[in-house]
Amino acid sequence: MGLTRRWRRVVLALTLLLIFAAIMAPHFTLAAQVEGGGKRFIQVEGGRYYTAALRNDGSVWIWGRNLWGELGLQETVNLRRIEAPVRVGRLSDIRSLSVYGSGHNLVVKSDGTVWQWGAADGYADQQVHSLLPRQVDGVSSAATAAAGEDFGVALLEDGTVWSWGRYRNEALAQDARKPAPVPGLSNVVQVAADGRNAYAVKSDGSLWKWREPSAPSNTDGAVSLHPVKIMGFSKIKQVSANNDQLYALDSKGKLWTLSGSGKAKSYHSELTIQSVRAGDGYVLLLTAQGDVFSFGSTVTGKQGKVAGLLGVTAIGAGSHHNLAITKDGRVWGWGGDKYYETGGPPTSEGGMAYRPAPARQAVDIMINGQRFDSIFPAIVTDFGVLVPAKPLSQALGAEFSMLRDEDGSGSYQIGSNGRTVTFMMNQSLFQTGTKQAALPEPVTAVTGAVMVPYQLLEKGLGVKMTWNPQAGVLTVDRAEG
Repeated sequence: MGLTRRWRRVVLALTLLLIFAAIMAPHFTLAAQVEGGGKRFIQVEGGRYYTAALRNDGSVWIWGRNLWGELGLQETVNLRRIEAPVRVGRLSDIRSLSVYGSGHNLVVKSDGTVWQWGAADGYADQQVHSLLPRQVDGVSSAATAAAGEDFGVALLEDGTVWSWGRYRNEALAQDARKPAPVPGLSNVVQVAADGRNAYAVKSDGSLWKWREPSAPSNTDGAVSLHPVKIMGFSKIKQVSANNDQLYALDSKGKLWTLSGSGKAKSYHSELTIQSVRAGDGYVLLLTAQGDVFSFGSTVTGKQGKVAGLLGVTAIGAGSHHNLAITKDGRVWGWGGDKYYETGGPPTSEGGMAYRPAPARQAVDIMINGQRFDSIFPAIVTDFGVLVPAKPLSQALGAEFSMLRDEDGSGSYQIGSNGRTVTFMMNQSLFQTGTKQAALPEPVTAVTGAVMVPYQLLEKGLGVKMTWNPQAGVLTVDRAEG
């Protein structure tokens, strides 16, 4: 009998410990981002307070600030930030990505077409607008593209370069400067952009620069562009620039920049570099060993090697935050994080992440084999996945509504096929018919959406759901079970 009592006390103690751990666990899981099933991020770029990333399945994901419609998710913008990766609609089979400033985003598809999306202006209704992804007419056979302040540049597969004026308004798209070849450039292997400056690296290792016009509107295309060779650089294979600060990487992995007198000079010759990104007053470097270094007015104020990263394969430099992709295909972020631009919650006061942390996992939702897209993210937590209740319910043919009680309190209701589910914000219980059931975590609000554990739809509506955390896929079957 005494042994039985002791075992009961042990079981009770373990139960209380597990409950306490669940309560104290962080709401959002950061370390859970394991891109399984062959899905891996291969390129990441930072803008001003936001991030865009390209996955090896050709999809583009975006998160961070959306005050000016930078993310290009809604024509009329009412979401001011996105706290976790969201797939950008209309974009598929993408092979390269470029981001500039506060919302000029370009991608190149595998068919060689170039697409633009992001911040828009010039509307009479005084509301914030976005330009949804649309093709840049007149450019074909592109290999890569670079976004500047008011222009775009494309490197074609034949080694020639074209540029055009950026348009910020669907109604004014026809007034933008049309794509045209940049004269005097051939055998180009890389292009870059910075403000109104554009750069090209030729196959002979020479570096060229030209100035794009400031006015985005010029329908006749009669713009005089004069690429000029930058003297003092040789055997260059990559260039990056920001705020007129130029960094050029040569074939031996050595970095060069310009001195105050405009002459080429070696920069941190002790490092062998494989990739360079110029930031706003700083430079981010990826070494041949997979380490990351940063110098100048860095995003955390620290100089030299960035601690906490191993096996980095790609880097990205935002205005106030940095990004990296590790060999397992995960995105990591650090620096300014007021708008969740690093991909995870700020880890310090003042909206900062002083050490690299993994971005939240990108989640695919598949309904009866068809991908479900939403401007609201699904968010991985310690208990599963939070999903946007209204759009997902509607996609399942259910009706979502909000109820107001006499005392002013509110609840939510989802109805489908004779079933009704009622639940409240910040509660982990829901009502279905005359029965109550528990959820693994409370209902919450994220990014302007009511977010519910997927188990609420599964249990309440009888919808079969399967969460695969390794692949990052939530599979939904409409058939009732």
